[in-house]
Amino acid sequence: MIPEIANVDSLPDWISPEVVQNLSVVVLVILGILLFLVLRFISKVMIRFTFIVIIIALAFGVWTERSDLSGCISTCSCEIFGQKIYIPEGKNPFCEES
Repeated sequence: MIPEIANVDSLPDWISPEVVQNLSVVVLVILGILLFLVLRFISKVMIRFTFIVIIIALAFGVWTERSDLSGCISTCSCEIFGQKIYIPEGKNPFCEES
């Protein structure tokens, strides 16, 4: 999906900034479930610690991108994990097509 967004430099028809924000909440919930499963079933301390660090880093990245998308809707200048995204006028009435 990211290569499609990067090549087109625009959001696909099925996605909008609001959808991405909602999907990020779903991803955070899934990461929380994964964290619970790691804590419950992995007993070796170093493996558990490694998985916990990875899950927390992913959750932080998703949360940061989600908060950046809030400003994206009003400024029309979006980036998702470093990829610049153009929002068509039909996706966001606050943005003017240039």
